[in-house]
Amino acid sequence: EKLGAVSKLEDSLAMIRSKGIIDYASQAKVWNEEYAKSFATLNNEKAALKVLEQYHSGNTNDTSIINTRARIEGASSRLTAMQQKIGLLAQYGGAATSIPEQLELDRLELSHLREQLNKVKVDTEQQLSSKFIVNKASKAEKKSTPVRWLIVLSVTISGFLLSFLGLLFIQRLRNLEI
Repeated sequence: EKLGAVSKLEDSLAMIRSKGIIDYASQAKVWNEEYAKSFATLNNEKAALKVLEQYHSGNTNDTSIINTRARIEGASSRLTAMQQKIGLLAQYGGAATSIPEQLELDRLELSHLREQLNKVKVDTEQQLSSKFIVNKASKAEKKSTPVRWLIVLSVTISGFLLSFLGLLFIQRLRNLEI
């Protein structure tokens, strides 16, 4: 299922790239700059044509007027081409930025799923032995029973302290009663 989604995203990305959108951010920057230049050139040439027509009133065969009109045509066609390219960016730009990100996430997830599948395959194909080797029993180097003298000493000290505290408590009770 995930493989089909990745394939579909790759096809969509290929279609967008076939439209001429390779790197949205850099193309948007360059094409907007070109559009601005074309727009400025067109307006400058139109203004120059008005000045030339006033200067050469009635003489439309002047080479400077003909050249300016040609430059206006060129700037106009360049402006139209830039508008079409910017229109493509507007139409496919969102997809051109989101599809590569989603494609990368899906590829990572697919890689993770393949890794888990390989682990499961190894776990299912691995044969566990039913034979367990246990070491033979041997005699302990030291006794595992507690040391008697330590137990006797601790019980004696505990008994002494407990009786001492009991006598102190009884003495305090007698002093309070008097």
